[in-house]
Amino acid sequence: MAIQAHWLVGPKRWISSKPVAVKVVVVPLSEWNVIFEDRWATEYNGWQSGTGYTVSIDGRLFLFFGSLMSRIAEVSPYDEFERRFDKDKTNMEITIKNPKGSRKLYYHLRQGLVRDKPWPVGPVSVLCPKPEPIPTEELNALRLKIKEK
Repeated sequence: MAIQAHWLVGPKRWISSKPVAVKVVVVPLSEWNVIFEDRWATEYNGWQSGTGYTVSIDGRLFLFFGSLMSRIAEVSPYDEFERRFDKDKTNMEITIKNPKGSRKLYYHLRQGLVRDKPWPVGPVSVLCPKPEPIPTEELNALRLKIKEK
């Protein structure tokens, strides 16, 4: 099984990624190690909660979070985790510490996305680049064409 992405980059012009293999892995619930559980108040949805787990897959250890089981990062068995929420409850800042140092990751609490800097408040998009607007002349020509039909 594989997935492939396609993007429209111009009039009738597409680019495509190479197919990437997808592997379905079943890890019994008994092998999910609970690392932390959190509960936070939100302005619109009341209380939300989520659980952080480490799961071993093919000999590598990963941190997952939430009901969507979003993969946060590859971790080691010696890592320690600290987390805090920003005042807007948009980001959960996760600090991963071990004898070699520490790193911070930011988990978007509404979208389940992870990166190394805080997400902006509100909905986010990972679509890059964003579509360009159709030039006015071209748009008017398309509208005329539709009216003629």
